[in-house]
Amino acid sequence: MFARLVIILAASLVLAAGQTKANATGSKGLHVPKDAVEVQPGLWRHKDASGKVWHYRRTPFGLAKFQPEESETAKSDQQAAAYLKATDGGEMVKFERKTPFGVSRWTRKKTELKGAELEAWKRASAGK
Repeated sequence: MFARLVIILAASLVLAAGQTKANATGSKGLHVPKDAVEVQPGLWRHKDASGKVWHYRRTPFGLAKFQPEESETAKSDQQAAAYLKATDGGEMVKFERKTPFGVSRWTRKKTELKGAELEAWKRASAGK
C-alpha cells in the first residue's frame, strides 16, 4: 500500500515538472498576439500586418498556429449533403437520411433551406 502511494506521488511530481517546463517554454516560443480575438474557448483569430488571417489553437501539446480554410462551412455542408436525399414536394422539400436507428424523414419550405439541406436540394434539382 505504501509502495503504491510513493509510486503515484513520484509519477505525479514528474508529470507536474514536465508540464511546468512545457508551459514555460511554450511551443517554440509561439504566443497569441495581443490583438487576437478569441473566437471560441482555446481558439483565437488574428490578422497579421500583411493581411493574412491566422488561427491560434491551444492543444495538449502547446499552442498551434495555422491558416484556416476559407470555405470550411461550405465543405462541411457539402459533406453533410452527401448523406441527404431530397425530393420535391411542391412548396416543400422532403428530406431523408439513413441513421443507425432507421431512416429519418422531415420536410422544409424551399424558402427556409440553409446549409446542407440547400446543398442537397441543389444536387437533387440538377439531377432532373
